[in-house]
Amino acid sequence: MQTHFHFNRCGAWAVLLAVFIGCALPGQLMFNPNFSVNLAEPGKKWPQEKNLTPAQSEVLAKYGPPDYLHIWWTKQGDIQTYLKVDRKFPRMGDYDRSWIYLDRNEDIVFKSDTDYVAVSVSDQLRAVCEYGDPEDIKKNVSRDGVLVESWMYYSHGVLLKFYDGKLARRQEFPPMGTYIKK
Repeated sequence: MQTHFHFNRCGAWAVLLAVFIGCALPGQLMFNPNFSVNLAEPGKKWPQEKNLTPAQSEVLAKYGPPDYLHIWWTKQGDIQTYLKVDRKFPRMGDYDRSWIYLDRNEDIVFKSDTDYVAVSVSDQLRAVCEYGDPEDIKKNVSRDGVLVESWMYYSHGVLLKFYDGKLARRQEFPPMGTYIKK
């Protein structure tokens, strides 16, 4: 029964994201919440150009299709876990949207239908593009006020440590198989 519920929830997420990102047809959007709830990949039939804003049309003409569409669950576009997003479902705010171009190291943030800015892909967002959402996150604040986050990827055998969002250390260990993401 839980698998059936999960399937329905994922299907509902995909429909919600299709509307949110401006894609409506099958093959337009590839969303895999088992990989990431923060990213979607443009499908073979993406985009449906009539659904693009003028700013998105301009970026598409200039750079081509993005590697990923960054799904913003917060005003800052912070990386969210599956459980946090599942608790919020289906409430998505009217947040910015962005397209990620890894080779350019740019996250193109659409501020309105006609305005966008290019920002560097953060170390954390790059990690999500490479490995998916972390399987476990531990957060602490150091004595000097620095936010320290440890992201575990048990299935990949990788621990990433971030200091105030910047990658500070990468440690590898033998992969441990699949793990339920928190």
